[in-house]
Amino acid sequence: MKGIVHCIGAAKAGTTWLFSQLSTSRDFYFTPEKEIHYYFTRYGDFNRLTTSDRFTKLKWFVEKSSINYRHPQPEPEFYRNFYLFQKNLDWYLNFSRGPVTDSWYRSLFKDAEANQWVCDFSPSTSKISVIGMRALRESDENVKIIYMLRDPIDRLWSHIKFHATWIGKLEEVMAMTTSEKVNFVNKFDLLSDGMYGIILQKLYEVFSPEDILLIDFEKVKSDPHSVLLDVGNFLNVEKPKGTMEISQAVNTSAPKPIENDVCMSFGHKICKDLDILQGYGFRPAAEWYKRLHDAL
Repeated sequence: MKGIVHCIGAAKAGTTWLFSQLSTSRDFYFTPEKEIHYYFTRYGDFNRLTTSDRFTKLKWFVEKSSINYRHPQPEPEFYRNFYLFQKNLDWYLNFSRGPVTDSWYRSLFKDAEANQWVCDFSPSTSKISVIGMRALRESDENVKIIYMLRDPIDRLWSHIKFHATWIGKLEEVMAMTTSEKVNFVNKFDLLSDGMYGIILQKLYEVFSPEDILLIDFEKVKSDPHSVLLDVGNFLNVEKPKGTMEISQAVNTSAPKPIENDVCMSFGHKICKDLDILQGYGFRPAAEWYKRLHDAL
């Protein structure tokens, strides 16, 4: 493999869109799981790769795959599909087997070809400690970081809706009072995913600037082709062609109007972080800061 690309978020800032575009290119190798969460498990706040978690992923894969075999298939098609199923099943068996160690993590990418970038799109990696960042940097001779940033107020509201949907409580959360929603954000640590300045402090302490690509979420919406060109240049590969749905939003949260009172409850914390972010020369940060500061 050429090296490892970690897209470390931010959550609800376009990582699934980028995954869907790059996964069609032969220059990149993706595992059947977009998000592995290995470094967060080792250097974050809790274990996201328990034996139960890993076996649940295996179970979901088998159940989802079984849908393809509800009806008879012509023999050539059946064998093609079954070959792919068997290949992915082998991956999930290795994934569930463990133990969760550095060698286990590297074994998840053993099918990557020599000319491919191995990709791990785990947004939780942004929340690991500096010690974890050092381990990340030392994991391979060639480690690159892609970090996608979105207006922190918009991102937070999207994350609230997404997480509420994920735990099956969207309507319950939407019916909460402002203070209850604030408690919801704090309980599930949703704000820290958008503390870009703090996260970049850790990154730049360990990585060289040329190994980090920052992407503005608004550019994904306004000019997705140029985003793919930036990624290609960053990784020294031909611009990924992407998919026919290049301008289509992926993994969107429920269309609920933003509740400013909830998000603005975190306004001072976000402003302080945006102050840090501006110091790294990320241009949209100044506009985000002004808009938020004027509203406080």
